[in-house]
Amino acid sequence: MKEMRKISLTIEALSPLVLTAGSQGAILTESGDAISGSIVRGMIAARFIEAQNLGRAAHESEAFRRLFAGALKFSAAYPSKGGESAMRLPLSLQKDKLSPALADLSASDGTALKGYKPLKGCGIVRGAAIERVETKKNISLHMSRDEDGERLAGKSTEGGIYSYESLLPGQAFCGEIVGEAADIQELLTSIDCEDGAFLSQIGKSRSTQYGLCRIALNAPAPLEPLAQSLLSSTLRLRLATPLLSDAAFSRNAREVLDEEILAPLKESAESDDFSLGRIFAASASASNFVGVWNMRRPTQFGLDAGSIFELKKASPWTSRDAAALAAILAEGAGSRTEEGFGRLALWTVDAPTLFESTQERPERRTVKSERARAIVRAVLRRRIAQSVRLAAYKDASALTGRLAGMTHAFARLEAMLGPREDLEGAPARFRAKFAAEVGAKRTPLARHLEGVKLGAAELRDILRGERPELSPYASLDLSAEVPQELAEDAGFSRPALKDDGEIFYDYWLWFFRHARKRAVQQRKEAAD
Repeated sequence: MKEMRKISLTIEALSPLVLTAGSQGAILTESGDAISGSIVRGMIAARFIEAQNLGRAAHESEAFRRLFAGALKFSAAYPSKGGESAMRLPLSLQKDKLSPALADLSASDGTALKGYKPLKGCGIVRGAAIERVETKKNISLHMSRDEDGERLAGKSTEGGIYSYESLLPGQAFCGEIVGEAADIQELLTSIDCEDGAFLSQIGKSRSTQYGLCRIALNAPAPLEPLAQSLLSSTLRLRLATPLLSDAAFSRNAREVLDEEILAPLKESAESDDFSLGRIFAASASASNFVGVWNMRRPTQFGLDAGSIFELKKASPWTSRDAAALAAILAEGAGSRTEEGFGRLALWTVDAPTLFESTQERPERRTVKSERARAIVRAVLRRRIAQSVRLAAYKDASALTGRLAGMTHAFARLEAMLGPREDLEGAPARFRAKFAAEVGAKRTPLARHLEGVKLGAAELRDILRGERPELSPYASLDLSAEVPQELAEDAGFSRPALKDDGEIFYDYWLWFFRHARKRAVQQRKEAAD
């Protein structure tokens, strides 16, 4: 049996890193959140070539071809925090939109939950607790200067511009190299780096101000064995990195998993009663430019990192079955495993929880431009108005009572609001007009309002404004529309809802209009 070992490595960004993501525009070059296994392999290969003085004849070295073309598996390096490596979160995870509650569809019946959204990105898993990890990025504007004269002058006559999104320096990424013990030791001996660390340039524009990083290699360690206690009739396997197939076209997830994982597992195992259960997956493709070839590699298709699926087995696990699965977990599945594609891991979390760090937040960058602050304040006021109008629509839909004959009554109430001017005095003007026409009199408008309720309160009592606690929008939660930090940066004060004339005007204008539409609808239904 092979003695498999691994080398854990840490990549520290010493300058901004531009790691080209999949989709690019003509102006903006986006950066990914992780350092791919292809880049990790390239970094180690460059160090190997330098240490062995291979130059441009590296392909003639048998050791180079063997180590970097199959014997070793270079896994992608994901963001780390406090020395702990993050991973791509399973696609079965969902988070409540209004609270930190999490749900794992792979541990339930798989039905999407109302009010939940997918939890994407990277995170550190400690037992059942998940802490999200996000990379820090920046966008820098550059100007194209193709000619020597343009470079000396510091300007471009054609005015070509482009932007780079880069990972900020100071961040760390953790990955690993997996292989047989002899190959691992040969690699460490060949690269001959002092204290297990060396410098490298990676990513786009790595010959300029981008791409400098420091790679630190830890001492080899044995791979953790597959615990027999984890083997059951249904296992959940998670793709730690994208799984690629050799097909030149995209296929559905079940076909890819059946061909790239299930078939090799059955071939190596003692049993053949393996099958696939539920699948939570997303498609992915890989295509990159190879500088040595001076051309792009053909695009390959497969499943994205974070995809999760059930592996079922009808009979008990034998030692040979477990060894076959352990081999796939160690070496990967599918195509281009030497570049870290097709890495799998068991997913054993049933009831995940979201861990929110209580560490002190970094200092925010203040908004210095008064024009920018004014724009932010205008946007916040617009978001408040939209929330108030939505609340008015919902309240108008919840009105009870006989509305069929109130089309003119709601139009009359809307007219009492008057034109949209001097909004500070809008509440007093409306209530004065309302008291003059309704009051304690038996006017047609007063008769129409009898029995019309919003919740448990009479609409007439609400419109009088004598009891502020009856205001339907006084307790409206605007925390989502007006984030506290953004409001502080822009110098925006959240309005007191019950005293704000603009909010009063917007709410009742939209309330009366939607109520009138309901009155028309009820009248048509009564006529039918």
